[in-house]
Amino acid sequence: MKKNILLLSMKICFFLLLVSFIQVSAHVYSQQRFTFAYTKVNADRIFDKIQKESSYRFFYTYDDIRRLGKVNLKVKDASLPAILDSILSDGMTYKILENNMVVISSLKSINEQITVSGSVTDSAGAPLVGVTIKVKGENKGVVTDAGGRFTLVVPDNAVLQISYIGYESEEVAVKGKSILHIILRPSVSTLNQLVVVGYGTQKRADVTDAITTISPQEFKSIPSTDVAQALAGKVAGLNITQNNAIPGVSPSILIRGQNSISANTSPLIVLDGVPYSGDINSINPNDIANISVLKGPSATAIYGTRGSNGVILITTKTGTKGKPRISYSGYYGTGTYAHELKPSSPGQYLDKWKWYQLETNVPQNQLTPVPNSPGGNEYLNYKAGKTVDWLKAVSQQPYITDHNLSISGATDHISYYVSGEFMKQKGIIKGYNFTRNSVRANIDADLTAYLKVGTNLSYESDNYDGGQANLLMAEEMSPFGTLYNSDGTYNQYPDAPELLYTNPLLPLYLNRISRYKRLDGRGYAILTPSDIAEGLHFLKGLQYHLNASYSYDPSLNATYQGRAAGSTQNGNANISYGDNTNWLIENILSYQRDIGANHIDFTGLYSAQKFAYFSFGAAASGFINDLLSYDNLGAGATQSAGSYADSYTLLSQMARINYSYKSTYLLTLTARRDGYSAFGAHTSKYGLFPSIGVGWNISNENFMNNARA
Repeated sequence: MKKNILLLSMKICFFLLLVSFIQVSAHVYSQQRFTFAYTKVNADRIFDKIQKESSYRFFYTYDDIRRLGKVNLKVKDASLPAILDSILSDGMTYKILENNMVVISSLKSINEQITVSGSVTDSAGAPLVGVTIKVKGENKGVVTDAGGRFTLVVPDNAVLQISYIGYESEEVAVKGKSILHIILRPSVSTLNQLVVVGYGTQKRADVTDAITTISPQEFKSIPSTDVAQALAGKVAGLNITQNNAIPGVSPSILIRGQNSISANTSPLIVLDGVPYSGDINSINPNDIANISVLKGPSATAIYGTRGSNGVILITTKTGTKGKPRISYSGYYGTGTYAHELKPSSPGQYLDKWKWYQLETNVPQNQLTPVPNSPGGNEYLNYKAGKTVDWLKAVSQQPYITDHNLSISGATDHISYYVSGEFMKQKGIIKGYNFTRNSVRANIDADLTAYLKVGTNLSYESDNYDGGQANLLMAEEMSPFGTLYNSDGTYNQYPDAPELLYTNPLLPLYLNRISRYKRLDGRGYAILTPSDIAEGLHFLKGLQYHLNASYSYDPSLNATYQGRAAGSTQNGNANISYGDNTNWLIENILSYQRDIGANHIDFTGLYSAQKFAYFSFGAAASGFINDLLSYDNLGAGATQSAGSYADSYTLLSQMARINYSYKSTYLLTLTARRDGYSAFGAHTSKYGLFPSIGVGWNISNENFMNNARA
């Protein structure tokens, strides 16, 4: 009996404890309270405010929000339910789901909404980034993140449409399920497509390593100044990091993480089959036909050590058969600070100075309102009530504009593509400007049935001219500093007699040029021996490919800091010039043959390449006046000069064999041997880089015929 009473007592205590936990949980849930006032605003602005101040996340349609009209709301220490009850009109309601998700909709559908989350992968389990997931029959959808994950609030009977370039589209019925794991299968047409793999192409289904191909349709709607920005978020394992907002500066690129502590970790860029030594920022995204990203060791081994950080293969456009086609595209955009600095207000600055004096035991009768009182610039402006917003002073309205014009076409034997671009970008900090001009011409011609030739010519010019304001100095300035002198020029020391910080706008007086140019020329010839004469059919599948390229990359930088720009040496001038030259010759022999269900693909390479660099620099100071700028360094009281040059060569051989049986069992063998002239005299100048790749297309097995992913 006592045992039953004890057991009953324990059950009652447990029940009361559970109830108390529920009450505490409910109490904590309701602790998120809000105080604000709005007059004649859209309701979504109020929801944005709540999201910023809490863990709530709202889901609604803009049609529902528009029906609410303009809202007047003033609350103090109010709960979310109280706020929603005040805002929502008749016929609308809300529901707070798990994870603080708030669904706002009409009474007709609110009780049918559920939160669906999940992931999308390929058949190998790799997450797919950027997959589009839409609710069938509605204009509602999301895309998967870098991990292939998604979250979407939908009716419990919704049907989701999943689509991704290169994969079969799927329709999945939710049927009340809150978690979905979706596997997409490559489309049959995609598996038969040829992809660029370096020194040739392969059927996508026969590729044994990690290769991702991106078409221009995947990023053409995103205005960007360079290729790297357009690739962001498009390739799994490709990390694009924008380290600053300086116009014309390319982001850093990593493929599958950091591969070295001190060495270069950027991937090798190959443009139209030729290793590209220039800045990826100089390539016009509108000229690109497709991009292949080689990530695995088997795919990158054909480029030796230069491919150790991955390879990005870029193929530019060619003409398509038909009448000449003239195309123009352009855009204009503007921006603002993503995270604007909030410097101290004048009042906060005065309080900080006051408390600093008190903490350092300055006697009460010696306290001053601002540093360097009396007599300093700060004191005089404080007495006159003058303040400066330094962040606003160094900022400007940024913009970017880009214009592209191209003409293309082809006949039975000749194709052509000619394009020109003008791009201009003004940064958010004064003086940071970038202009790019580029011209490209791609011409291909079938001279005979067995000989094809072509050329790719391009010219780019990048301009970063102009002095640039100093944002760091703007952050250091006192709000009571002096921006201008009485004659309208910039005051060199705004906080005088404090001489540590100079006017952040003073660099705008610099006479500065910074210009880079690049000229690339490539020619090729493809010989098909089996088409020379009728008796050479036994050579079918054999091709010889000759590549020759040359690039010239000069740069010019010059700066003159005059007296108005803060020179303490009666003017400082410097000039630097540099140029890179690079030539490459490649002999490529390829052979393909099908024997029954067996496919064999061989590629052999013998190449030579030379790089040469030269630079010259000179500087001078102590000029009679600032009129000559950097145009006559000999007029300076002190001069210095220096130069530098280097060159190196590469000699390479490569062989690759691809074998497949019924496109099901795959084998890739690769070996590259590189000779480098810069290696020491008493060491081997050659290195061998072998790799092997195997693959199994399980989807081609008979037992998978009735399986559904």
